[in-house]
Amino acid sequence: MNTQELIEYLQAWGGRFGERLTELLESLEKRVQGLQRAFWREVLEVFRDLFKTDGKTLKGGAKDVSGALARLERLFNRFERDYISAELRLFAAELLEVGGLTVEYYEATDGQAKIRAIQKSIALLRAVIGIDERGALIPGGYLDRLGKTEAVRQTIRSYVVNSIVSGRSLQDFQNGFRDLIVGNRETEGALQRYWRQYAYDTYNKAHEVVNTSMADELELQYFIYQGSLIETSRDFCVKRAGKVFSREQALTWKNDPDLIEPKTKDTYNPFIERGRYNCRHWLNWISDELAAELTKNNG
Repeated sequence: MNTQELIEYLQAWGGRFGERLTELLESLEKRVQGLQRAFWREVLEVFRDLFKTDGKTLKGGAKDVSGALARLERLFNRFERDYISAELRLFAAELLEVGGLTVEYYEATDGQAKIRAIQKSIALLRAVIGIDERGALIPGGYLDRLGKTEAVRQTIRSYVVNSIVSGRSLQDFQNGFRDLIVGNRETEGALQRYWRQYAYDTYNKAHEVVNTSMADELELQYFIYQGSLIETSRDFCVKRAGKVFSREQALTWKNDPDLIEPKTKDTYNPFIERGRYNCRHWLNWISDELAAELTKNNG
């Protein structure tokens, strides 16, 4: 491709990639909401077995607390096996799809993109997300830990214990329990909050893992900070969107006062984190020649 063809392809690929990321995120959001509703249905089916009551309030003895927690734990484990595991397999496939789209960009724009480099980058992505070549979860890997939903479990355990100890009314407990799991008009459900914190940004991170690996293999030194701007875009991203940067320049970004969570700036990786959590931008690495051309045109 000549310079103009490269620019046109980059723009077209970026448009497709951005649209697909949006589709994946919206689909994940709906699926997580569905998981919450499914978990609440599971709770309702065994509610009387989970919690001992006198018909009006929860029984508050020590045995009642320990028994409820043990039964709740079994419910968690069953839900993980019957529902979460299927979601994790789909999520893993989507992350690999993002990696494949990233490889597609390099295959089209860089004639030096070798099969070995591509295989290495996809293997790295598998290791990062925690799946083997057959697609099975690696024990202790990212997806395996994500599926344990420990933070959600702890939130629900605390709610149950506090409700039992305080002798909360049965109706009040059930209403609050439903809001905690499913959410309401004002708050998200527990799984939504959990996945938003730990999973929603993973699509972009999957891209950047493959992206950085390919850039290193091809010894690329420049990239474009890609992605559109919206009303809630951070100042950090507003200053960079659509512009060309070098590796050296990116390494100074940790000192930008607009970078969120400055207390952890020493662990900040600009090539993976970009504007940090929930950042909707990504990097497209380019050749020295294209970087010079784009910088000249923008200058």
